[in-house]
This record gives sequence, C-alpha cells and structure tokens, in this order.
Amino acid sequence: MKQESPDQDGNSRRLFSDGLVLLDRIIPKSETTAMRSALLGALEAETSSESDSIYHSDESQGTLYFRSKDGRRRVFWNDYRKAPECIRTFWMHPDLLSLVSHYVGVRAVPSKILGEWATAAGDTFGEWPDNTWHIDTICDQVKVMLLLQDTSERNGPMKFLRGSHRVDAMIRNVVVETFRSGYSKAYPGDSWVDGLEQMPVHCVGTEGTCVVFDTLCLHSASRCEEGERMALVAYFDTLPTRKNRALYRISKNFGHSI
Repeated sequence: MKQESPDQDGNSRRLFSDGLVLLDRIIPKSETTAMRSALLGALEAETSSESDSIYHSDESQGTLYFRSKDGRRRVFWNDYRKAPECIRTFWMHPDLLSLVSHYVGVRAVPSKILGEWATAAGDTFGEWPDNTWHIDTICDQVKVMLLLQDTSERNGPMKFLRGSHRVDAMIRNVVVETFRSGYSKAYPGDSWVDGLEQMPVHCVGTEGTCVVFDTLCLHSASRCEEGERMALVAYFDTLPTRKNRALYRISKNFGHSI
C-alpha cells in the first residue's frame, strides 16, 4: 500500500515551533522488518570479529562499530554505496529529505546512518551518565530517527524538552560558546533542566514512525528499562552552516557573530 506523503509545510512549522515532529508510520512494516534484519546482521558480524576495542571499523562494508557500557550497541553506515539496500531506502527517503531541506533552507542529504539496538538485560545501569541532557553542535542541527519497533516510555530511545530549541537568555551563552568552540555537545546540567516548567516529551511511537528533530532542542538518551528497542538515525551533519537557519535565528535575536 502506498504511503501517504506528509504535509511538509505543516510539519516544517511544527519543527520551528516545537523542535520535533513525529511522522506516524511513514515507513511500511515490510521495510522496517528488513532494516531490523540488516541491523542485527551487522551487529552479529561485529560480535564475531576479533576486535576488542570500543570503536572499530570495517572499510570493506563502510561501517563503524561502537560498543557501549550502558546496554546500547551501535553501528554507523558511512558509505551509501556499501550500505544494505533497505538502509539506503531510509537514507534517501524523498519525503524525509524534502522536510529536512525545507526546514534548513538548503538541499539536505544524510552523511551517515546510525543503527542502535538496546536491551534492558544489557543495561548495567551503574554505567549510565549522571547528566545526559544536551544540545548538539550546529553541524548536527537536524536528525531523523526511525523507530524499528513499537516503543513506550520504558524503552523509548530519547526524551525532549519541547520548544527548548528557541534559544532564550537562559541558555544562549551555552549555545553560542558550544558553536564557537566546536565542542561536540553542550550539557547545561540536570539541575538547570529540572528548573524548567515543561515536562519532557518521550520519543514513543509505533514501528515505522519517524521523529524529525532539531538538535538545538534539549534532548536526552533514555535507558531501555524493559524488553528491547531498535532504531535508525539519519545524520545531516554536512549542511552549509552559514545557511543554517539556527545561526540566523541566534544572530538576529542576540546579535552574536559566530
């Protein structure tokens, strides 16, 4: 069955307003099933490798693996030409590319795809960082997460503070200094986040749902507290930053030259 195209203007407005938009079941189940198989196959190959390092790459497959102590296992597909066909389908999904391009004002294509698998059984809990609320650097301003399984608040991959990407005086220095210095992320601190009035929004949805989010929006990884979860994330980290609307927004509102 043909998937219905999303309302790009409406979704773009919601992105500007809220910092994220959920596109319900935009990817059909037949494709998410293939993507889960590709992710598990890649992680199985990583497990059987001889590498004991936290990071290691397989140039023949265009992949980079990352082992985490918090119950998450991840693989990056860095080369579109070498990625499985189902991963390439997500990589170049026309509706998602159109929405991101519309939002940032330039033609946007992902540079890589992250696959993540987490299980409650694999979570040591004691290794989970104390402070996980953060914003990403300007080059990573938009990401698209695809849920490969139904998720709930107990195993969803992320949580957000809706609208926190609209930079105000409380956080503007954190944002500006992060971009100016080139740090990979900025962590305002859990105590600062706890002082805000809005409640976190959990990234939950049905299999095939995509979450398009502005990474200026404060967000945090979440533990998998029951069962398992699998997701893909498209990185748009090669956009021309001088054309990025977030820079214009900060400069216009606060007069900073970044």
